[in-house]
Amino acid sequence: MITTLSYDEAVEKCPAIAASSPASFVSNKYSFIPTGQIIQKALEKDWLIREVKGGKGVHGVHTVKLIHKSQLDHDIEEGFPQLNIINSHNRAKRFSQVIGFYRLICSNGLIAPAGLTYSTSPTLHRAGRLNMEQLSLSFSETLNQFNDIIENTKLMKDRNLSEEERMMLAQFSYYIRFRYRMFQPKKVDVKTLLHPRRSSDSGTDLWTTFNVLQENITHGGAGIGRGISRLEDDLRFNQELWTGVN
Repeated sequence: MITTLSYDEAVEKCPAIAASSPASFVSNKYSFIPTGQIIQKALEKDWLIREVKGGKGVHGVHTVKLIHKSQLDHDIEEGFPQLNIINSHNRAKRFSQVIGFYRLICSNGLIAPAGLTYSTSPTLHRAGRLNMEQLSLSFSETLNQFNDIIENTKLMKDRNLSEEERMMLAQFSYYIRFRYRMFQPKKVDVKTLLHPRRSSDSGTDLWTTFNVLQENITHGGAGIGRGISRLEDDLRFNQELWTGVN
């Protein structure tokens, strides 16, 4: 069962959602995009707040995960698409919207760049005000993208991989995880990244392999050290992994 939050419950957990102004140290040229207005517009369009993440402050980086009401009528045994809204009010992170996939089996948020990504731009923010017409359009376009993601997951389940192909994906996952680091873990057998953490993930299809690799690298262990903790690293890794398997 999918649980959701009311707007007030979301604000209580993440005060930055309701910020009415940016941090005091930003300049007058800073484009303040109020997350609260965006969420309230989404609620009007039958989106539901599934989860919020952020610090205790009112200006730091925060994420709001939305699911559309229409998705509750679909078969969600495996998971469901979601819209991730990421923002900050202190220049730490630009406003963006990214489509993701929430896998019920392991509670992973898999970020899929198949959807729309918006940064602070004239199309959404003009003269200190949100472009509500463009924002409404983006919500509609995102919902259409949800169907594409669901179809993609079905195709991935139908694609069985050879052992050589699985190893290639494991090597690719390892590469994109650490390629921006000066020092990489030593003596890592990438084959260990293919070891599932549960019996239900013992298949060799593309979808299962993708999720095993994603979970092992995101949570760490398997000789690669700690998992991914920074939001920016999580987004980059998941986007590149999704692109690499599709």
